[in-house]
Amino acid sequence: MSPLNHLLHPHHVNLTKAHHTSVQTLFQHVDDPYYALDHQPSHKDVAVPKFDVRENSTAFFLDGEFPGLMKLGDVLTEFVEKKTVIVRVMLGEWRGEVEREAGRGKGKEVEGAKVADEPKSLLKERHVGKFERSFTFPVLIKPEEMKVSLEAGVLTIMLPKDMQGENVEEARRVIAAEFSGVI
Repeated sequence: MSPLNHLLHPHHVNLTKAHHTSVQTLFQHVDDPYYALDHQPSHKDVAVPKFDVRENSTAFFLDGEFPGLMKLGDVLTEFVEKKTVIVRVMLGEWRGEVEREAGRGKGKEVEGAKVADEPKSLLKERHVGKFERSFTFPVLIKPEEMKVSLEAGVLTIMLPKDMQGENVEEARRVIAAEFSGVI
């Protein structure tokens, strides 16, 4: 991934900040639980899928593009501190029905054995392999109540907000601040 593309389309997005500009993504790793995992804000040979993130009063909704993703079993979601979700997908080479039909029963003889006449790539623009994207949310989420669907290559993830847990976290911050003499 080029440095400019990494700035404009980072692997990780911290949604706790009010504004999300490309320059702010340079410094978003400060105090973010995601980067405490491996202390590396870039990922070699891992593609970044495009996502839309929406929210209502009870949940966050993530819609990610994964052309060629056929089953939810190829999606791995991980959670960090109930505020960060990591979405990982592994996509293999795609062979469409037309190509599969054209290759059936055809091939050439090599030393008495029939070998399939596989097409060779002339142009390769689509990424196959690892995809990863992660998001840190401004409130706690309930990973155990996550719902996932896949339709037409779009992965939709619904993450309910844990408002009760967020109140507990806020109370802990207030108590900690009182004991440290900040308040």
